[in-house]
Amino acid sequence: MLRYRNLINYGLVAVATMALFALFIGFQNKTQLVGALSAAGTVAAAGFAALAAFGSVRAANESSATARKAHEAMARNSRPKLSVRFTAAEGNLVGHIDCGPGTTAVDLMVTWMLADGAPVMEQRAQFGPGSTIAADLGVPETTSLADAVKLVWLQYWDSERVGQWQDTWQPTTEPGHEGVFALDSSRLVA
Repeated sequence: MLRYRNLINYGLVAVATMALFALFIGFQNKTQLVGALSAAGTVAAAGFAALAAFGSVRAANESSATARKAHEAMARNSRPKLSVRFTAAEGNLVGHIDCGPGTTAVDLMVTWMLADGAPVMEQRAQFGPGSTIAADLGVPETTSLADAVKLVWLQYWDSERVGQWQDTWQPTTEPGHEGVFALDSSRLVA
């Protein structure tokens, strides 16, 4: 649609330029004709310069969008595979973050948002494949997981620092899957 609109604009500028030339040719006085043609040429040149500038801006925007998409694709390919699970130990719920095969996560920040009480936070500078973080949440294991933990928030970079991610995990509401946390949102921040 934009291409056709540009073609119509180019055509209108060309027709207007030709009409100006035809109008000025009708002048009998050659000095007036030269002055009028000079003015028309200046106007036409300014119009074509504006069109060229518009095309340059559009090309720059398309190039920027392409670069952004390429960065996102690279970040998705190098993203660490982190997951959340819970177990019971010594009468309390324990939250686990596991790093699957592939890429190491760096500058990992984990926050377990509890329904009652202060959040429990963990940090790791390096979190490699096969590693696990376990945090005692201080919640009795008899408490329903969905009632005890409202949200698990992760922020991390891949090992090459191509992309920084923010993930949100929440309890599932599907029947038969109570007590399981699923990835609710994942956002590429940088």
